[in-house]
Amino acid sequence: MSLLFLRRIDSRLDLFLLESRNPTIENSNTSRSASTNLAPAENSPLLILSGIIIATLLGHALWLNNGAIHPTGILLVAISIAISSLAIICSTKASLHISSQAIQLTLWVALGSQFAVINLIPPGVYISASGPDWQIFSAVLAATTFVAGGIISNNRLINSLSFYISLAAFVFLALWVIRFSPSPKIDVFGFQVEAIRSLLGGSNPYEIRTPNIYGHTHFYGPGVVHDGVVQFGFPYFPLSLLAVIPGGLLGDLRFAQIFFIVATGILFTRLQPGSIGRGIALLYWFSPRTLFVIEQSWTEPLMLFLATLVALAAKTNPRIVAPAFGLLLSAKQTMFLMPFLFPLLNLGDFKGQIRALCISLGIAGLITLPFFLWNPLEFWRSVIDWQLIQPSRPDALSFSALSHSVTGTYFPVYLPFLGSAACVALAFWKSARSPAVWAMSTTMVYLVFFAMNKQAFCNYYFMVIGFACLAAACASVPDSVNRSSAKNP
Repeated sequence: MSLLFLRRIDSRLDLFLLESRNPTIENSNTSRSASTNLAPAENSPLLILSGIIIATLLGHALWLNNGAIHPTGILLVAISIAISSLAIICSTKASLHISSQAIQLTLWVALGSQFAVINLIPPGVYISASGPDWQIFSAVLAATTFVAGGIISNNRLINSLSFYISLAAFVFLALWVIRFSPSPKIDVFGFQVEAIRSLLGGSNPYEIRTPNIYGHTHFYGPGVVHDGVVQFGFPYFPLSLLAVIPGGLLGDLRFAQIFFIVATGILFTRLQPGSIGRGIALLYWFSPRTLFVIEQSWTEPLMLFLATLVALAAKTNPRIVAPAFGLLLSAKQTMFLMPFLFPLLNLGDFKGQIRALCISLGIAGLITLPFFLWNPLEFWRSVIDWQLIQPSRPDALSFSALSHSVTGTYFPVYLPFLGSAACVALAFWKSARSPAVWAMSTTMVYLVFFAMNKQAFCNYYFMVIGFACLAAACASVPDSVNRSSAKNP
């Protein structure tokens, strides 16, 4: 009885989502705009395939050394850059035919390779659990590895059961990590805990001072630590702090990170109804170091969630793209590249795009400005100066760190900006215009920016993994896949 109920709910939900993708709207002007905005890239299968492969390669690159430098990891990053560039260049080449079977097979291999390596290493580096607790974790993960295989089934019931069981298992595993790694030894966690406590107590989070938990200053720039205390406040934009307060109130700020990751995967299935969309969600949830990202309390899941909201709005309700994009811009400093890619969302004429972008910048300013005015000097020191004085890291997963290990010199600080600017130019010159192309262009731009930068670690590339999955979720899947699912209820 319960299985029948689940099947009916799932069928109705899929029908609703397929209808929501129909650009026909009563108002003729809105209909014309929506039809333009929802037009997929001319070679959507290529974007789907490229997104799946990039997400998988980067996941394995992070698995090799927890996102730190590794020769094979550098190679996988380089290959990912090449694939993203080719996907953009070829996005208008409809003659490049990719079958639905090739997409399904690639997704199955990608998921299998990820589950294979997830089972080989602990989910975090500060886990303190007993033998029986580890056995429970391992049993759930092993069972999920088996169950997740049904996600590519053309049988709707098997596919649905596989998805929902895998979702429940992921939530359990994430909560398990938080339970047995309650206080990870990483400054990001301490910054957020103290900032939440400060803000809820009525104090300025950009004026906090936290102890240097590392016992050395290798990770910090000159003058950052004095007498064992970090002389800077909360180092991110305020939305990153506001977003995790609910988790902090529930007992652990990382509850919010779990929510953002789970919600992003669910939104992938809304963008891409059917087995492919669900497989992409699992590809994101069970990327080899997703649980490690949760343990470390990194903030990138919020940005991926907001970016997915932007893409969903662009495909279903373009009028709310500007507010969603404003939230994305206010999430973290690394989002400064996003305005340059905004026109790729294909939201209308030039004036309309400028107007929407101005609204987005205004919303980002409204969120950020009160904290800046609270104490302009401390805000600037914590949010801007902190980033500028951070040192080049020899352990970064970047070409700059590789150059240092070979020649003894890092890349010039301007090179990542030149590289990302070249990628933006390539995207506008060669690509189609659609949310899927926007997500793939974002993947390419940030891949190059991070790979050339002075610091590039697990959280940086996890964000790129999410963008690659988003590109795959936004692109239109070949009709044969959905028809096959519909014929096998």
